[in-house]
Amino acid sequence: MLERRRNRRNIKLAVTTTVAVAAVMLLPGIGFAQSSTLDITEVLRLVLERNTAVQIAEASADQAESLHRQTLADTRPQIDLQLDPVYGYSKGVLTGQTTPPFEPQHELSLGLSLSQALPTSGIASLSLANSMTRIPNKGSFVQSPSATFVLTQPVWVNRRLFDLRQLSAARRASEINWRKATIGTLEARNGSLFAAFSLYTQVVGLRRNIAYLEKSLELADRNLRQVRINLDTGRASETDLLELEILIGLQREALLENQYALLQVEQSMANTLGLVADLGSYRLLEAFPALQLPADALVLVEEAKSENPTVLQNRLALEQIQAQSILSGQSDTANLSLALTLLPQYAGATPTDFGESFASFFTEGTELDWSVSVGLEVPLYNGGKKALRERINAAGERIARESVDAGLRDVRNTYEALILRQRIILDRIELLDKNIVLKRRAAEDEQKKLEVGLGTDLRVESARLELMQVENEMWRARADLFLNSLDLFNLSGRSLIEILAGL
Repeated sequence: MLERRRNRRNIKLAVTTTVAVAAVMLLPGIGFAQSSTLDITEVLRLVLERNTAVQIAEASADQAESLHRQTLADTRPQIDLQLDPVYGYSKGVLTGQTTPPFEPQHELSLGLSLSQALPTSGIASLSLANSMTRIPNKGSFVQSPSATFVLTQPVWVNRRLFDLRQLSAARRASEINWRKATIGTLEARNGSLFAAFSLYTQVVGLRRNIAYLEKSLELADRNLRQVRINLDTGRASETDLLELEILIGLQREALLENQYALLQVEQSMANTLGLVADLGSYRLLEAFPALQLPADALVLVEEAKSENPTVLQNRLALEQIQAQSILSGQSDTANLSLALTLLPQYAGATPTDFGESFASFFTEGTELDWSVSVGLEVPLYNGGKKALRERINAAGERIARESVDAGLRDVRNTYEALILRQRIILDRIELLDKNIVLKRRAAEDEQKKLEVGLGTDLRVESARLELMQVENEMWRARADLFLNSLDLFNLSGRSLIEILAGL
């Protein structure tokens, strides 16, 4: 009789719960029908569009690219126009006039220059200039055209008379900055995605753990009520009651701690995804797809030796230091300058047309005045900076080489640890799979005993709770396998976006 009443209560409770859930799902703006799923595609989109670290890395890469192109622009011909108009007046005395008139003065200096950086870090420039002065009351100009060629060149750079590596070193140093920033973008994307999915699994794991603790507390409360009944009938002692109350208190404390941890992890995840609100409007996945690793894990290790972001950046840093060492040789070298200036001399009146003034350089019969100046600036003493600079460059190169070797060792060691962890997780999943089968059979056996009157509700719920605990452990193991596989691909230098987008 008592069993029939209990079954009727269970049926009534199940019906009531079903109706309540259906009503909640029909409410506008509430329930799963109105929430979006935070699946892998959505996580990728949010990280790429809203993650702060990714946005900063992409902006840094754009900046580095522009700076590199600016450096390349400096190596191309540079054309400049100089225009200096002058307006003034002078007091002149004209014959037969008692009042001196004001004579306006109109002058214009116009110049065009072409300069080009040389592979030896020197600069060659050619400039054409014309100074024109208006003749009063005649409407014509007195013109003074000139042509100047100037060469400035560092000499004896890095123990070479002319170091032909200077321009290519400047280009390479700038390009390396751009490449390092591009690698930094990949590193930021992979790191942010890994952090997002790591937090994702923590959120789901904590929610599952909270659900388990809530059921455990519910079962413990039922046990507490039974112990109190047994205490009244003399089948339990005060010690039994006290021990159970302490156990329930510890479980309740663990539940609160998990809820607090969940709040923090959800906030961190929302921040990583760039969400203003919390995660309450999203449904989270309960399972992740298995990532297929290469059959031979050594393939990933070999990829990492050349494609791992840290290894790549360390190698680029070494190459950049070598380029900077070449460029720094200009700081304490002699500088040679050469200037040639040509000025036409006219036998008669100067040309009045602007174009004719420069054409006169090549007109037969035009005399040319020329001047050549040569300058040499030689540093005699600078406090020993050259020796110090060479020591600084040598130390920097040594640091960079050690960083490359250390990075390779770290990658190799990390991969060995991850591969071993992969095996441990797989073995754990296999063991947990068997344990789930065992716990499920135990729960089914307790249910059968209850149906024939040989068991109790508490024993059935206890068996189901044990099954739930093992299922949570299995979920955690599969999540760890997913993250470990992501970490392996990340260390190999592959793009996690491409890996996850193909799932």
